[in-house]
Amino acid sequence: MKKKKRASMKKRIVWLMVLLLLLGFIPITGQVVNVGIRQHETLQSDAVEQQTRNTVISPQRGTIYDTNMKPLAESATVETCYLSPLTIPEEQKRQVAQGLSQILGVDYNKTYEQTLKTNQYEVVKKKLEKEDADAVRAFISENEIEGVHLAEDTKRYYPYGDFLGQVLGFTGTDNQGLYGLELQYNDVLTGTKGRVVTAKDAAGNALPFQYEDYETAQSGTSIVLTIDEVIQHVAEKYLSAAVAENAVADRGVAIVIDVETGGVLACAVEPAFDPNNPYVLDPTTQLRIDSIVDENAREEARNEALQYMWSNKAVTDTYYPGSVFKIFTAAMGLEEGVVKTTDTFYCSGVMQVEEWAIHCHVRRGHGQETFVKGVLNSCNPVFMTVAQRLGADTFYKYMDAFGFLEKTGIDLPGEAVGIFHTKQNFNIVELSTAGFGQNFSVTPMQMAAGIAAVANGGKLMQPYVVRQYVDNEQNVIKTIAPVEKRQIISKSTSDTLSEILELVVTQGTGSNAYAKGYRVAGKTGTTEKIDKQNKTGLDNLRIASFGAYAPANDPKIAVLVLLDEPGGPKVYGGQIAAPVVSKIIEESLPYLGVEPQYTESELRTLDITVPNLIDGFASAADAKAYLSENGIKCRVIGNGDTVTNQMPRPNTRMPQDGTIVIYTNGEAAMNEVEVPNVLGYSPQNVNAMITNRTLNFSATGVYNKAGVVAVSQSPVAGTVVPLGTTVSVEFREPNSTVE
Repeated sequence: MKKKKRASMKKRIVWLMVLLLLLGFIPITGQVVNVGIRQHETLQSDAVEQQTRNTVISPQRGTIYDTNMKPLAESATVETCYLSPLTIPEEQKRQVAQGLSQILGVDYNKTYEQTLKTNQYEVVKKKLEKEDADAVRAFISENEIEGVHLAEDTKRYYPYGDFLGQVLGFTGTDNQGLYGLELQYNDVLTGTKGRVVTAKDAAGNALPFQYEDYETAQSGTSIVLTIDEVIQHVAEKYLSAAVAENAVADRGVAIVIDVETGGVLACAVEPAFDPNNPYVLDPTTQLRIDSIVDENAREEARNEALQYMWSNKAVTDTYYPGSVFKIFTAAMGLEEGVVKTTDTFYCSGVMQVEEWAIHCHVRRGHGQETFVKGVLNSCNPVFMTVAQRLGADTFYKYMDAFGFLEKTGIDLPGEAVGIFHTKQNFNIVELSTAGFGQNFSVTPMQMAAGIAAVANGGKLMQPYVVRQYVDNEQNVIKTIAPVEKRQIISKSTSDTLSEILELVVTQGTGSNAYAKGYRVAGKTGTTEKIDKQNKTGLDNLRIASFGAYAPANDPKIAVLVLLDEPGGPKVYGGQIAAPVVSKIIEESLPYLGVEPQYTESELRTLDITVPNLIDGFASAADAKAYLSENGIKCRVIGNGDTVTNQMPRPNTRMPQDGTIVIYTNGEAAMNEVEVPNVLGYSPQNVNAMITNRTLNFSATGVYNKAGVVAVSQSPVAGTVVPLGTTVSVEFREPNSTVE
């Protein structure tokens, strides 16, 4: 009995011990499970962090080229300064913070806090140029500093500065595209990051090379644009001058399109900004923002100003197209056969549409006129009548066909779409005002694409700015083909309209778009910003625009220029936008290899190259004989036997009917005269005023039409110049009352 009790007691003791053992192992087992399974990835990551140093290598971002392979955006090697706080000796931490703050301009307190951390990677400053990086190296070497490192990085550069800024956009500190093409093609341009993973010991020191793993960064793909740097510079030059001259408050736009392909040759927005310094506002805007007392309001105003500056007005903004849109109403009417060139109309200055009296821009009216004359006069009642003949359904169909009811599809970010009436609300009043371009909105790019379609025989081409992908060796990876969306009007309608629009420039409201040697087809436009005027109470807020293409008989380029809210005395498209179009065409077409076709009157005004009379002839008599044989007038000053000086200078340009002043009395100073003030005078009067002072007169702009006056001159009045100097004078038609 006692034995049984002892045996039973032993069993209970054994089971108790087993139970105690189990109870003791459960926490240990749970901890093992927790560490080995649940926290496996976290602990493994921590172990890797402790045992390795992982340095990211930024890839070289792809280059952005213009159409002729000129780099517009490229990346260069820079460096990043970073710390490994664990490896910085305690006695060097303040020295490191002090040295780097002096060399790199970083905050001392922030850098010192970084030295106190317990990790292996703390960025001090990115994008160091060679000078700063070399200074950091010298600091490390001279002071035997530990834990301060430099890693290779890249930085984006825009070699042309404030050029094409709104199209190119810019990148952030991490080399990611933030605006423009840099954003649109970020995935193409970026490339793949590389890295160096280095093993390290318990003290944080790098182990030998065999413990290093290196992944090469893959450079991004480069892109080639349709943009031509030369034409872009031409567009920016003349647009910028017009914006300044006319005190334009809400920016200007100039677009140049290849009419056959839809490729955008130039897309200028002025004022521009420099992508190298995208956060720098113009001084006037910055001063306004600095004057805001409330910090939150000030920051909000700054952000709004930056967004405004970066946005590409050519694609992100909409506007009432005004009378430039009459190009499309005319195209619709001619294509549908509801109007012929010989049809007659009567304009009394107003047209009654239901209860609305809708005025022509000439309140007294144009009287009896043909359709062609109505286009030349930009007569609103003529276009209201054509729109009514078309009817709402047909008009709406063409609005869709010309692309005004959808985005163009251009490869730029942030594209807006115009706002047009719904079919249900498109009644006779809306139809009538739409006929002359009012009460609906479009983007400048939609208008430019539509004008190109009228020019090229009726094909709507999708505008685009990137034409190729290329690798680092400039080998073509991919070519983007032009996209023809649809045929809108016939070639015969296009040809007829081109003849009419050419008359607008030679005989109508668009005379200031005249370009010597080239036949220009175009249309003026001026619209009131009614909504903004109503909101602000301001008057005279207008958009002046001009749309054109050239040569009218064989179109190559379409050009649209608009100036939003001109603040000067001139506010009409024919006055201030047409001259910009003229200059863009006059410089772009010769560059593109389009030969000028001069009229007889134009041939008589062409400049000639000034011969070298100083070195080219044995005597003054020989020089005079040569000039006489070639029909060039001269005036001789001095009694010497040889030519010692001349004005104009050799190999410069001068009018063919000008005068060369020859000096034969040694190196004496040239005779000088003061340039007269010729502004406001006719070409005939200007010619007399200048040539009577033995100066040469060169006319630019519209100088072969009655009623034109001088609007600018170079050199300016009052300048004292040598006899024989050429004074260049620009003429324009005043156009004080036209659209």
